[in-house]
Amino acid sequence: MTDEGPWSNESKEELKRLVIDTITQQCHAAAAAESTSSASAAADPPPALIACAEALSSGHQLHLTILTGGLANFSFRAHFPTAPPDTPSLFAKLTFTYALVFPDKPCPITRTRCEFEAMNFFRDCAASSPRASDASITPYLCVDVGPDKKLLVTEYSPLDEQFANQFIDGAVDLRVAPRLAHSLAALHSLPDVDVGFNDDMKPFFQDLATMTEGIFGSFFAEQQEDGPTTGTCTEVVDRPTELARSLGRSALDDIYKAYCRDLERTDCYVHGDTHVFNMLVGAKPSVAMLENFDKCGDVCLIDWEMSHCGPIGKDIGFFHPFPVATIFAHSFNGNVSGATNILQFLDILWDEYSQAISTEVELTDVYRSVLGFAGVILIVYSKFGFHMEHLPLDEGNTDGLNRIKESLGVIGLKCMNWGFGRVSSDKTLSDLRQMFKDALAEEVKLLTPAKAVRRGRRSSMLRASGRRVSDAHLYILSGSIKNNRNSLLRAEALIAEVAEAEEEE
Repeated sequence: MTDEGPWSNESKEELKRLVIDTITQQCHAAAAAESTSSASAAADPPPALIACAEALSSGHQLHLTILTGGLANFSFRAHFPTAPPDTPSLFAKLTFTYALVFPDKPCPITRTRCEFEAMNFFRDCAASSPRASDASITPYLCVDVGPDKKLLVTEYSPLDEQFANQFIDGAVDLRVAPRLAHSLAALHSLPDVDVGFNDDMKPFFQDLATMTEGIFGSFFAEQQEDGPTTGTCTEVVDRPTELARSLGRSALDDIYKAYCRDLERTDCYVHGDTHVFNMLVGAKPSVAMLENFDKCGDVCLIDWEMSHCGPIGKDIGFFHPFPVATIFAHSFNGNVSGATNILQFLDILWDEYSQAISTEVELTDVYRSVLGFAGVILIVYSKFGFHMEHLPLDEGNTDGLNRIKESLGVIGLKCMNWGFGRVSSDKTLSDLRQMFKDALAEEVKLLTPAKAVRRGRRSSMLRASGRRVSDAHLYILSGSIKNNRNSLLRAEALIAEVAEAEEEE
C-alpha cells in the first residue's frame, strides 16, 4: 500500500471517467429508446435514466463521489450538482475480476450480473409481503465495461446511513426489526429456487471456512510448537483458547466439517452478507438526540454480490455479530440501556422472522444454523478485529478492546458448537435461545464495571466521518489463510492496511 491507498489518484480519475462515459451513453440510449414508438411497456427505460439524460442534454455535468471500494470494486454516487434538486442521483458499482491485493485469486465477474438479478427478485418478493419494508433498491442496468469490468447502476437509496451507526450509538430503532425480519423471510420463502444461482462465486466466499480452520489451528499452535510445559513455567492462554482446548481438537474438527457441509446446503435464496454495514436506514434527525429516529423506520439491503442459494440460517446468523460486539462494548462502558436496547432488537428480529418464515421449515434447525453462522463471524471478529475499529470505545482503549475480543471468541466458539456440533442435537428451540441468552449475560457480567464509569463517546464516530464501510477486509482474508500462525499474523497486518486505505478515501 502507498500513502495514496491501493490505487493512485491518477488511476482513480481514469476509472471515474470510464464510469461517467458509460453512464452517459446508457442514459442517452435510454432516452432514445423511450422516444421510439416500438418500445413496449415491459421494456420501458427507467424514468431515472431518462431524467439524467435530460440533465445531460441541458448541459449539466455528471459528477462521481467515491463511496467505498478499491480492492474488488468501486462504488460511487453519480449526481448532477448544478441540476434542479429533483434530478435523481444514481448508485454505480464498478467491479473487477480480481481482488487487487490478491490478483491471482479469481473473483468471477459473473457475480455482478447475479447481483443485478438478485436485486430484481428481492424487490418483487419484498413487495409481496404485507409486513415487509420496501427493503429493496431498484436496479437499472448491468453492462460490460471492457473485457474485465462490469458496471451496475441502480436507484440511489433514499435511506442514506449505514444501520451499524445505531448499534454504535446504543440507540437502535426497534421498528426496523420486524421490517427486516419479514423482508428476509419473504426472500427465504420464495418457491422454485435456482440451486445453481451465482455458483461461480461460491468458491470465493466459501473460503471463509479457511479462516475458521486457521483460527481453530491457532488455538493449539502453542502446544504444538512448545510441547508440554515443565517445571514452574506455565503457558498463558486467553479465554477462547482455553475453551477451545477444553472442547478438544477432535470436537473442533467435527464442528468445522459440519460447518463446511452446511455451506453446501441449497435451502433458499440468501443475501449472503447481511451484516449491519450492508443495510441502510434513515438518518437520525438530530445526532444530539440519538433516541430520535427518522419518520418511517425503513431499512434497505445493499451489496447483493454474495447472494446465492444457500443455508436458511445464514442471513440471520450473519446479522448478529456486530450487534453482539456492540452489546459487549456498551456493557464495558457501563451503558446498560444501550446493551439492553440491542438485546431487545435481536429478540424481536428472531420472533418476527420465525413467525413469517415458511411453515414447512423446522425452526429448531433454523435457529441452530443461525447460531452456527453467527459463531463463524464472531470468532473472525475475535481473532482479526474485523469491524472492531468502529466500536464505541475511547481511542486507545486497548484493554477494553482485548477484553471484548476475548468475549467474542468465547461466545463465537459456543455458538459454533451449538450450531454445528453434536452438543445441541437434543435441545429444543427454547433451550437453544436460553443457552444463547445465558452465554451473552455471562460475558456482559464479566465486562460490566462494578462502579459507574464514563460512558465513552456517545455518537458514532463513523457517522461523523461521513464514510461508509466496505467489505474489503473479507476480500483480503478470503482464501489467504492457512493453518499456521505466520499466515494469521499476515492477515492481521493486511486488515490494518485496508482500514488505513479506507480512511484515506
